[in-house]
Amino acid sequence: MIEGFHIAESPKDIAFYASLLFSSFAIAQTLTIMYWSRLSDRIGRRPVLLMGLSGNFVTFLLFAVSPTFYLALGARSLNGLLAGNVAVIKSVLAEISDDSNRARVMALLPLVWNVGSVAGSAVGGVFADPAREGGMLEGSRLFTLFPYLLPCLVGSSVTLVGLVLGTFVVKETLRKRGDSESVALIGGRPRRGFRELMTPVVGSVMFNNAVSSLVISMSDQIYPIFAATGRGDGGLGFDSREIGYSLAISGLAVFYLQLVVYPRMERRYGALGCYRRGLLVLVPYLVAMPWVSFVAERWLVWPLLVGLLLVKVAGQVLVFTSINLLTVNLAPSREDLGFMNGVQQVAMSATRMLGPLMGGVAWSWSLRMGTGYPLNSHFVWILSAALTVWSLFLARNVPDSVNKFAADL
Repeated sequence: MIEGFHIAESPKDIAFYASLLFSSFAIAQTLTIMYWSRLSDRIGRRPVLLMGLSGNFVTFLLFAVSPTFYLALGARSLNGLLAGNVAVIKSVLAEISDDSNRARVMALLPLVWNVGSVAGSAVGGVFADPAREGGMLEGSRLFTLFPYLLPCLVGSSVTLVGLVLGTFVVKETLRKRGDSESVALIGGRPRRGFRELMTPVVGSVMFNNAVSSLVISMSDQIYPIFAATGRGDGGLGFDSREIGYSLAISGLAVFYLQLVVYPRMERRYGALGCYRRGLLVLVPYLVAMPWVSFVAERWLVWPLLVGLLLVKVAGQVLVFTSINLLTVNLAPSREDLGFMNGVQQVAMSATRMLGPLMGGVAWSWSLRMGTGYPLNSHFVWILSAALTVWSLFLARNVPDSVNKFAADL
């Protein structure tokens, strides 16, 4: 897509512009996520979810028909400004669950996230530029003019389904303290201020969340760039379809890991123990991934690659599901869930803003320098691994008390 905008002076600059486009969403989301989270604590979860879905639907289509890089950047930024759903839906899941099923229920969010990420990558790779790929739409004037409209139409149709379900099926989950289970909260107010809620333990968990999110966003952004880069420059030389297939194949494991493995591990080790183990799993993936480029036999690349991507998925399932559980466990009451999830999302959005930029700049710099190991194509992966080890060290200071759900529901 970046190449089609003709803004990069050379192929080695594509990573920078791709990371800038990717980061614009997180930058914008960081500015407004606390507003949406606080608003959901006052007027309820459902109205905020519907507003977010409506905004996503419109801005996604705007992104699809953007003829220039800067218009695409604006559409992507507007999408981030209206994206309050991520924090709000975590509050909804916490409110509809209890101690007997909270780990399984909270596991659904990263499951959907992973499925969406994998499916989105696959859809983008398979349906991009259909006018040139052959088939029914070959030569289409519409898709020649907007080569990425088709995958965006597929994605926006999913949003439209969610909007319809939210309008006619989803019920309000936020209820005022002391009300019966059937009375929804309208016009309630959070009872605690920022200083009272941001305890040292909360700060420690949120900082851990920020560092691990930085690592994952940086490595996730770099993988498709690494896969598309020529083998002579330390990449895999994949086309868009091969990249989409590699992500889709590894993503199949998400269902089993999220719905079966994680709840069992959480019961045994607690959310904090699972979080630490997830970081530990990610380290060998990050160290080993760039070495796949040096495998001469093409037939051997795929099993190695899929194996490493499965390790990545396992680590991310443990990290993201655990951090979501730890966040809701920290909320002292139901009315503070929106605030707590908003703070978590700010930390994640800020680092997801920095991660792609850091990764893109580091990747482009390492290719331009043309030096040897470890400042070659391995550099960004080694940097990610080092940050993961640091995050694991920081997690040792988080007390085990965060494994308990504190909200007085």
